[in-house]
Amino acid sequence: MEGIEYVEFDCTHCQMPEPMVNLVYALKLLDAKDKRVVMINMQEPTPFYPRIADEVEWEVTPLENGDVKIIFSLK
Repeated sequence: MEGIEYVEFDCTHCQMPEPMVNLVYALKLLDAKDKRVVMINMQEPTPFYPRIADEVEWEVTPLENGDVKIIFSLK
């Protein structure tokens, strides 16, 4: 999409700790500024944010059903 590669995954049906494990592996794919990781989850992974804040930024969009869409990218 417009020169940006997206990897999207949905964790809304996962049990803990699967969403965080999936996110850790997905973030390893962020190796260039033209890549994004999109996570659909039941809630924001706020405890995880401080771990990645130096290298990764994110944008959160609440979804109509109460879930959230989070787009991660390199700073």
